[in-house]
Amino acid sequence: MYGPEAVRDALDPRAARFQALFFVQFAAFSGFAVFRNVYLEEIGLTGGQMGLIGAVMTMAGVLAQPVWGVVTDELNAAKPALVVGAAVSAVGILAYPASERLAEPFLFLLAGTAVYAAFRAPIVPVANAMVLGRGIDYGNVRAFGSVAFGIGSLLFGALVSSLGVPVIVYAYVAGMAVLVVVAWGLPAETEGRDGPSVPPLTLLRSRGFLLLLAVSFVLGASLRGGSAFFSVYMRAVGSGDALTGAAWAVKTVFEAVAFVYALRVARSYTALLVFGAAGTALQFLVYWLTAAPVFVVAVQAAAGLGYAAFYLGAVNLAHEVAPDDLRATAQTVLAGAGLGAGGALGQVVAGSLTDMYGVQEMYVYLAAIGFAAAALATLVRFVEQEP
Repeated sequence: MYGPEAVRDALDPRAARFQALFFVQFAAFSGFAVFRNVYLEEIGLTGGQMGLIGAVMTMAGVLAQPVWGVVTDELNAAKPALVVGAAVSAVGILAYPASERLAEPFLFLLAGTAVYAAFRAPIVPVANAMVLGRGIDYGNVRAFGSVAFGIGSLLFGALVSSLGVPVIVYAYVAGMAVLVVVAWGLPAETEGRDGPSVPPLTLLRSRGFLLLLAVSFVLGASLRGGSAFFSVYMRAVGSGDALTGAAWAVKTVFEAVAFVYALRVARSYTALLVFGAAGTALQFLVYWLTAAPVFVVAVQAAAGLGYAAFYLGAVNLAHEVAPDDLRATAQTVLAGAGLGAGGALGQVVAGSLTDMYGVQEMYVYLAAIGFAAAALATLVRFVEQEP
């Protein structure tokens, strides 16, 4: 029933360049996302320091994203935001291999991470706004990012084992060079607004948007805290880097399928948010209960379906409740003040819990936070139809 429609949307010529952009972005980012903390562990950082690095990375994005969104909307400058973000983030990430020559690399890594994160911050949310603003099926575009992340995770698992973990940085730099070319060739942007601009603070008058931010914050604490330490967990329980990459690949296969079909079968955005948060919580609960590879890999199905469902619900609901003049602002605030700020807190908490109890025991606390996010998401049904 849904197959022909999905194929038609995927072949929409307006979507092709955006599909390429998401593919390049997520392929380049996948190695760093999966193996960042393994790199930091090899450099000699503690769990707490890794958590702080992750928190700085997230908070730099949190602080930068609303600024990027407002500037992008005011100047109608989405393509320049993507180009500048890709180029400067590639420079910032080079702090990682450079830090290996330092006796005390922590502060240098903090600074490089902040630059990387602040300039990578606009790429995905601004691209989200561009896709939705043109009436292109978002799920079929975003699915290309999931496929790329899965392929990248699988390949980086093998590359890290054979070439060493610094390969994740150089792959990101190369990917951003390609992304600059892709972004510059995106379809022409629409004309600027004719009337007066809508103040960005208008978003804070929307009950639906504020509740969505709250749910995203809570889930972000669980999701990003757990994801940041997954590669460390896999090493701690005796699984290799190749299996880590394979697990991420399985997750993103299910994620890609959900991005294409979830909106076609879900009854509401509320259902997507609740299902997504519960899938994340279930994933982390399994990590705590057992480290058996078969269960860890199998639960990636729930993780992938859950992540895509939540992200689709959140991005589309933010687009619906935001004024037309604040599309990029809504997406960057959602990514920053919601998932981003929650993720910053979650990574600090996860790092501290890892130092106190061990990385496997840490996951039961993150599972509890995920279930709390699912409970909070049930309230969205009361404001989902807000004009």
